[in-house]
Amino acid sequence: MKGVLVVVVAAALLLLASCGVIFPTGPKPEDLANDLANKLMDLIEAGGVPTYDELRELVYVPNEDVPNEDVEDSVFGAIDFVVFMSCRPSIPTSISVSGVNKIETKLLPWIIDGKPDFVEDVYSVTYTCTREASTTVVNLPMIIVQDKGYFFAVYIKETDGATQVMYYPELLPFL
Repeated sequence: MKGVLVVVVAAALLLLASCGVIFPTGPKPEDLANDLANKLMDLIEAGGVPTYDELRELVYVPNEDVPNEDVEDSVFGAIDFVVFMSCRPSIPTSISVSGVNKIETKLLPWIIDGKPDFVEDVYSVTYTCTREASTTVVNLPMIIVQDKGYFFAVYIKETDGATQVMYYPELLPFL
């Protein structure tokens, strides 16, 4: 009788594990951060101006907001910030992930209040940008949307009958 109970419990555990109840499924944040680093490095190595579609691999835009020109301009602005942070003082030869931490509390300089419904989690990622003569460390946000990592989200928010293009997370303005 005891042997049957052990077999039933083991079968139940295997069933629950395969459904993702016990062991979480989906990509690890570290893997998503590495994917972002690789995509960014690919754009840097390609040179030139990337397309809006290429940038949407790094900045999340809800499908309904994709055709909006103000959203498109804001996506280019967000990537300008990412490239500026990672390419100073010079263009890196490689970008790697040094650390990934889930942001559960307010972390400067990113405003994480007002998280849009489509954002699952917010992380702080430390990237190491290596060059021939130096190495720099850059901290950038990473949001998870539908099991994919993005640096930012750009979307249209409706408030009191008006619309506004928003970034998430938002950079804390310095006075």
